[in-house]
Amino acid sequence: MIFPWMRCPKKWLRHGDLVLLPSTAFTHKLWHQLGQDLWLACCSALQCARIARNGPVARDHFRSPTAKLLYGEDGWVTHVDNGIRYTFDITKCMFSPGNVSEKLRISRFDCRHETVVDLYAGIGYFTGGHYKIRNNKLLTS
Repeated sequence: MIFPWMRCPKKWLRHGDLVLLPSTAFTHKLWHQLGQDLWLACCSALQCARIARNGPVARDHFRSPTAKLLYGEDGWVTHVDNGIRYTFDITKCMFSPGNVSEKLRISRFDCRHETVVDLYAGIGYFTGGHYKIRNNKLLTS
């Protein structure tokens, strides 16, 4: 019989050599008894060098991320999405590989003589594709 706490996650996100586990993964106290051996086994099974666990979005004015690095030296990752390279600290910046249709819709806007401004002042999640495809003269992010 497999108890719910024993289940390994079925989904995770890969950001370069870091795997981001769901917020519920390996949280039972019995997993904690394995210590670093658990994360070494995860790295081996998932063929990665670092492991982090997602957390709930903080209920502050910034919707701050609460991902926690479980194994590895730092949270800096490079993620390639639609040919665009994003580099960020997974513990300080949220990234969703979804929203493909919205990113493509925005990238089709004809803004050749416009300044594109990312009002979220983030990593250029929506404006990066526009910049790459349309070759805007100036991108402010």
